[in-house]
Amino acid sequence: MKTEVQPSELSDSTPTLSQVESVFSEFEQKLTEVSSATEMATSELLDGLDRALLLVDQLEVGPSSSDDDADPRDDLREELHTLVTVLQFQDTTKQQLGNASTVLEERMLRLAEVFDLSDGTLVDA
Repeated sequence: MKTEVQPSELSDSTPTLSQVESVFSEFEQKLTEVSSATEMATSELLDGLDRALLLVDQLEVGPSSSDDDADPRDDLREELHTLVTVLQFQDTTKQQLGNASTVLEERMLRLAEVFDLSDGTLVDA
């Protein structure tokens, strides 16, 4: 059921342009954080893969005379474990995007409940 909006009601319940901008600014900030985290994790993965490829090259050549005790297989194993850990950024990214999406959804629902932009009437929730 819809009812006509009285001007006095709008000032108390309708979000201001500043509030709407604040919500979108918060959403943009969260997306920027997610993007930065993804970029950093991708860089770590690429660096780790480069190190792993160098270790594979060492396996092909064999151990150097200065590293008699070092086993490239151990180094490679450690590097691969590190990369698996870095890949867990996807779960964190998913959670951050979910949080940002929830914030936007809540704000949009609130705006829809408070004010129906098409005809200027309040929508009963």
